[in-house]
Amino acid sequence: MWSLLIAAFFVFQDPQPEPPPQEPIVISATRTQVKMSDLPFALEYLSYEQIQAEDMDTLTEVLRGSAGLHVVNNGTRGYNVSVFTRGTDSSHTLVLIDGFKLNRDGDTFFEMEMLSPHDLARAEILRGPGSSLYGSGALGGVIHLETVQGAGEPRFLGSISLGSFATHKEEVLTTGKSDAVAFTVSGYRLEQSDGQFDNSDVEMFGAAARLDVDISPTVSAKVVARGYRADRGIYTNDAGPLLQPIDLNAWAKEEMTLFGAEFSIQPAKRWLVQVRASTYVMDRLSFDGGDAFDIFGDSQFDTFYDRFTTEALAVFEAAEGIRFSAGVERTEEDFTSDFGGGFGNRGDRDNTGGFLQAEASVLEELLLTLSGRVDDNTFFGSEATWRAAAAYRVRSSDTKLRCSWGTGITAPAFLDLLGAFGNPKLLPEEAQGGDVGIDQAFLGGSVRVSATAFYNSIQNLIQGFPPANVGRARTRGVELGGEYAPGKEGWFARGGYTLLRAKDEATGLDLIRRPRHEARLGAGYRQAGFGGWVDVVYVGEREDINFATFARETVDGFFKVDLSGRVEVADEVRLTLRVENAFDSNYEEVRGFPGAEFNAMLGLEVGPR
Repeated sequence: MWSLLIAAFFVFQDPQPEPPPQEPIVISATRTQVKMSDLPFALEYLSYEQIQAEDMDTLTEVLRGSAGLHVVNNGTRGYNVSVFTRGTDSSHTLVLIDGFKLNRDGDTFFEMEMLSPHDLARAEILRGPGSSLYGSGALGGVIHLETVQGAGEPRFLGSISLGSFATHKEEVLTTGKSDAVAFTVSGYRLEQSDGQFDNSDVEMFGAAARLDVDISPTVSAKVVARGYRADRGIYTNDAGPLLQPIDLNAWAKEEMTLFGAEFSIQPAKRWLVQVRASTYVMDRLSFDGGDAFDIFGDSQFDTFYDRFTTEALAVFEAAEGIRFSAGVERTEEDFTSDFGGGFGNRGDRDNTGGFLQAEASVLEELLLTLSGRVDDNTFFGSEATWRAAAAYRVRSSDTKLRCSWGTGITAPAFLDLLGAFGNPKLLPEEAQGGDVGIDQAFLGGSVRVSATAFYNSIQNLIQGFPPANVGRARTRGVELGGEYAPGKEGWFARGGYTLLRAKDEATGLDLIRRPRHEARLGAGYRQAGFGGWVDVVYVGEREDINFATFARETVDGFFKVDLSGRVEVADEVRLTLRVENAFDSNYEEVRGFPGAEFNAMLGLEVGPR
């Protein structure tokens, strides 16, 4: 298999030239459909062809190394993942799927490892404050994931993979369209029963469904349902296996469900109205049996969170190139924590928000966007956010110059508000920031490159014990990104680089887990019967906390090389290979937690891609 992968990169020739790729249509930046060339914001777009060709196992690997984004796996497979956008905190990036919110305000997005990328149609990474449209949680940016919408004759895709650490993974997907009804149903199961460390085993399940219905020429509906479950061993008491003995009697169970419905109505040619409702539920139970590190004996912690959201959005195109949009949103949240022995908390909060946005194209060269939002919360009262952006296009050279400035907020987590030592008077964390950049396309859009300089000032950071709004931080840097994607077949590549300075304003020290330098470069080849991909990630040295001594330490930088490939052995039957850390680099993403050792997954895939 290795020889096939290596030989293919030198032997296979590009197919006949294809027409220039169609320009992507994005949604996350304005909550309306906009061509990339009409967008005055810094945004990275990953297409279905790109995601499938790279053949990553997890969303973590799909996003890792994107310009402006630092993705950290806090341990082995299935563990918590943190996303730092432009140096902002791990709770400052909003995650949406099919337009519905997945993460919880003020909390790390724990479920990143539970999302399989194989049913994704695209991913959009919007950098910079997004609260003027989305409210709390979008202080640093927005990640918007869109799943496959059914089209054409029904088709089925199934796969099974076996690999290192006694890992096996099964995935199924069926999608298609019949008359006015389009559907996509997917599911997966992953089990790792001999993990890298004792008590690091994991078992994950996931299922998702999407239904799109054309009710009439002017009315359509979308229904989304997703569920995840993970059972995993907790092999460390916070400091990691490099700094503490393995914990052999701790485990966690996590479940998440999301249901959402959206109706789109076009009452007139220039009007569009969307109404959404969704419910999100998360239940997490962790247990730690008493040992030398647990002086209080057995401990159990259960948290339950549910959220119900209703939204309405109206878009009006006043004239060619001039568009207005407005939206209102109502969110009701409930939270329960139980430490056992009668200790725990219960609370709820409501938030009502509304936004206005204006977009204008002046002579098709100057692009202007202005948005503002007000949120009223039962805990912290009213907060206003805004964002303005402008871009100028030079059509003769396919160049776009852009700039933006705005503000963002992230509400406190429920545990910070209502935990055993919580502070119900906490205010939201706040930021203001902006960027200037240039986007350049070559060869009819087959090659795209961008460069952006950014700045963020963050106030009211929640720190300390008990928590209080005492922190201040400042981040600044440069993002470089590029891709080569001439068509659905042939050679392709993408890369990104981030130079980051992230400082604690109170102490003058670097913010932990923010590398000054990070880069990613991937290249591959794809055609009907064969595909291969080589991915190189570099993460520079950064500061972190040794949680065994609570001292600051410098963590060394590292290179990591991943490989993937597939070859068709029969009609619609393929062998697949995925290799992570191909050169077995010794590295830590988080101090005390070794990164994944060399591991490989060999699989069999059946069905049309």
